[in-house]
Amino acid sequence: MKKTTQLTLLALLTAVASANAAIVGFEAESGTLGIHFDPAIADVAALGGEYITSSVDQGGTGANNVVTYSVTFAEADTYELYGKIYVGPNGVFDDSFFFGSDFTTPSPTAWTLANGLASESVEAYAWVNLSEFVAGDNFYTIAGADVGVAQTFQIAGREDGLRFDAFAFGTSTETFSDAQLDAAVIPEPGTYALLAGCFALASVMIRRRR
Repeated sequence: MKKTTQLTLLALLTAVASANAAIVGFEAESGTLGIHFDPAIADVAALGGEYITSSVDQGGTGANNVVTYSVTFAEADTYELYGKIYVGPNGVFDDSFFFGSDFTTPSPTAWTLANGLASESVEAYAWVNLSEFVAGDNFYTIAGADVGVAQTFQIAGREDGLRFDAFAFGTSTETFSDAQLDAAVIPEPGTYALLAGCFALASVMIRRRR
């Protein structure tokens, strides 16, 4: 195998891996729902065709009103939280919730209130950088020892007209498009094809070298 071909292949594989590792996405309905959250509701406009919402208005951070997620990171870094949400027709009466300020188990050491989300979008799904939307330091640090270890993340409902579609953690030094965030939650078929092609090419080159 020529050295230039080896380097090109390595660079391509590294670029794909880094792009995926920079964002960790998951669907809102993939968590463990407290009893005040309705089971996943079908909606063709939502990622994966479903969303969740709290059945209680003016709820708090009690266990019945919380959704718990297990999130695993592939890279040590500082991350920001993104959420894909849908503010209901009542606007400012449907646009707030709580999210955990850290990954402390079994519950966060503090909760952050995201309020005023109607300023981002009403009656449409929209990605919001929640770490930047609210005031203060809302970064999540993954140390080397945390890589590959499941972290517990929680949200809590506050207004019953707010839909939760998906969440993602993205490295804080980068800006991500809606398409990138969507793909981190549900990868595009093209992403799978690219990965498959890369590994198939690597396999062929290795066989030829032998």
